[in-house]
Amino acid sequence: RDVILAAGALNPILRCLEANPESVTLHRNGAWCLSSLVEGRYSGSNSSSSNNDGPGGSGSSSKKYSPLNEINIINLLPTLKRMLHMEDAEVLTYTCWTLSHLCDGPSAHIAAVIYSEAAIASFKSSKTKALGIHAMSPEAGLVPRLVELLVHPCPKVAKPALRTIGNIVCAECSDQQSQDSPFPIVDYTEIILECEAVPQLRQLVEHQNREIQKEACWTLSNIAAGTTSQIQSVIDSGAIPPLVELVNN
Repeated sequence: RDVILAAGALNPILRCLEANPESVTLHRNGAWCLSSLVEGRYSGSNSSSSNNDGPGGSGSSSKKYSPLNEINIINLLPTLKRMLHMEDAEVLTYTCWTLSHLCDGPSAHIAAVIYSEAAIASFKSSKTKALGIHAMSPEAGLVPRLVELLVHPCPKVAKPALRTIGNIVCAECSDQQSQDSPFPIVDYTEIILECEAVPQLRQLVEHQNREIQKEACWTLSNIAAGTTSQIQSVIDSGAIPPLVELVNN
């Protein structure tokens, strides 16, 4: 994998996908390929404000990666955003897993997922930094679509969407990028709350799929480990009764 990335294969893969937007088969293979290229790459590198690393997680750090085979998430965003709005369940599954793996990495990756590539592009233009920050809105990023996919009828889509949201929530808010970063410093959990993910998470607590139940409980536990208002959002969602029922069972 590292040899492939170091050889510069990522950009040709993206160009191939962009040149054939109607090919579902190609996008299934492409989404799987992108997911495989980033899987496990950043596992354990994301600083967590919670006391756990995910359901069943070991918290072990992966090997260090070098600049030669580093992944430029800015280049990935347009393709990932387009695939995230496709209807094919297999494409959605691997696209969500790709985002999940990326959000298990540096804080800059999470910020890039939260904000749209259009906002990122504004920083590369002649606009001032202040105007760029003001123009940025999570509503134009990928989180609203990920929240929609939490209740996708296919569990194979819902689970990686849920894991991505969970990775964003558990990221350490103080683990911010440098002063030269184009992204504003924010509380990632607040972004998830603003996108109204908590009511969806409450639904998933009662999901028939046990793994999805566990992921939903993990994510809610990290939200409840936050501020008073974040704790209140979990309570207001009605999640406590089904959580108590799970404990009793």
